[in-house]
Amino acid sequence: MSGINRYNQILISVIGTIILIAVLVTGVNLLIDFLKSDTYVENTLIVREELDSLKELNVRNQIVSLDGIYLFDSASNTYLIPVRHKQLSDPSSRDDQVFELLDAQSISGYQYYAYGNYNNLVLYEFSSSNTRVLLDSRMNIDRYDLFSSKSRKLVVFTGWDEDTNSDGKLSEEDFKIAYVYNHGSGEIKQLNNSSYKILSFEYLENIEQLVFRVTNAQTTSTKREELPEFLVFYSFEDNMLIPIVDQNTLNRLQEIIDN
Repeated sequence: MSGINRYNQILISVIGTIILIAVLVTGVNLLIDFLKSDTYVENTLIVREELDSLKELNVRNQIVSLDGIYLFDSASNTYLIPVRHKQLSDPSSRDDQVFELLDAQSISGYQYYAYGNYNNLVLYEFSSSNTRVLLDSRMNIDRYDLFSSKSRKLVVFTGWDEDTNSDGKLSEEDFKIAYVYNHGSGEIKQLNNSSYKILSFEYLENIEQLVFRVTNAQTTSTKREELPEFLVFYSFEDNMLIPIVDQNTLNRLQEIIDN
């Protein structure tokens, strides 16, 4: 019996040693991978003031990067291509073409944040090889959606184009704007809105209506849980947001909980 117990103790000791060595090897490999990994930075568009300074030096520190391709309109074989941007670790001449710049820079020359925002959207029609860039100005796009219904095919996207809080970057702390592109008419419109902070949006396909969740633009609180939220729909004719529930009804709802 004592021989069996001694054997079991030796077996357990050997297994424990093997497990310990495996854990140590795994930990060392993870540490090495971490030390070798790239340094990540927030991948937001630089603000106008910094851009102007770079222009004076005739250099750039961000380059465009295409981010996939997605079917938008099967009838015309039109696809949407989102555009991101990558941050150069060292500024490069603005005279260099993008592909020349890519050839000159190694991959390690980039700093890239995986959750960075988009800065433009491109429509490409395979049947005609036509390309359309939806934006002609700088914007940090946080969300875009493709919507299709019986009589409408839309690209809707939101983001920021001005550093409204003067923190040196275009981010969620700035006033958010929205664009609506109608593929049928070929028109793209910036939503006429200064009254609401846009939180999210959705498309009601059965009635072909675009609805936004918003809060009051004059609200100073930064705590999302304290902000009253409202629903507004987008008027395609007037290019503006219209409340779904009117003020009188909201007042009545408030009186109910007050009393």
